[in-house]
Amino acid sequence: MAVKLKFGHAFSLLIHMTTLLKVSRSEILEFDTVLPQNPQDYDNLQPPKENGEATVVRFHVTVLSIDTIDEGSMVSAKLLF
Repeated sequence: MAVKLKFGHAFSLLIHMTTLLKVSRSEILEFDTVLPQNPQDYDNLQPPKENGEATVVRFHVTVLSIDTIDEGSMVSAKLLF
């Protein structure tokens, strides 16, 4: 699914940084690993934890095209997949 989004300079920098980093794949978390024993105790405002430790979330963004860049307002429009 392709989505056209507008983001500022910080997001562009984040995309650039993620393309520069070579992230090795580690084991995949299962959904039950990060949920509490009792689903009623789940708080969606708290970050997911595995064994009391912070969960590392890695993602990949493919930039299909850069439509516009406005340096004056530091806004750009990209087509992401």
